[in-house]
Amino acid sequence: MTPIHSGFFEDFSPPGAWIPLTFQDLRGQCDHLTATVTDIHDGSAMSNKEERILEAAGRLFSRYGLKKTTVDEIAQEAGVGKGTIYLYFESKEKIFTKLAYQNAGRVLHKMADAVGGATSVVDQLYNLILARFRYVDELVKYHDVNLEYVTKELKPSTAEVTAEFRKHELDLLERVIRDGVRGGELEVSEREIPVVCLALSASLEALEMPWVVEGRELPIERKAEVLVRLFIKGLQRT
Repeated sequence: MTPIHSGFFEDFSPPGAWIPLTFQDLRGQCDHLTATVTDIHDGSAMSNKEERILEAAGRLFSRYGLKKTTVDEIAQEAGVGKGTIYLYFESKEKIFTKLAYQNAGRVLHKMADAVGGATSVVDQLYNLILARFRYVDELVKYHDVNLEYVTKELKPSTAEVTAEFRKHELDLLERVIRDGVRGGELEVSEREIPVVCLALSASLEALEMPWVVEGRELPIERKAEVLVRLFIKGLQRT
């Protein structure tokens, strides 16, 4: 197994010293992302009220959007007083950001677990893509999200979260590609590895919502197969 950079999910410095980590260790480090926002979560287990607020806000945000949802409505939906909201969150924007970090951390958990359960680079990439798309699909179905909400409300309001998520995703993709190169499955030079990882990450981000939200005529499993074939065929050692 290729060693994973010690700064994975902790810092964004370029790969320097590499140390071997198990995927159990890696999964534990994913928690860092969900607790990144200061003044939102103090690192302790969330209270029942905080969970209710987040769940209620998630339902309202997906139904009405961030701009149209008020703190009063969140409080009513959660069954708490308005003042209780401010005991946990400074504003509705902080709630929205916390939800975004939670979701980003959870999907990274699933992606890391999926990669750790496979050996070949083809299976690793397939499992990673499938985990990413399945989680988004679950969110879309649960919140009844449409593409307009994603493009007009979600993405502009979560740019910081998306940027951090991508950095972590690139680290994970680099681990997969390096495994493939070292195992003789892929033919990619050291200089090409960052480019390949960026191309994979950008493709997943670009296809994620159109494929999951609107492109339901083709099963997610089949979409993952298509993407893996598209990338791997050009990278495989001949």
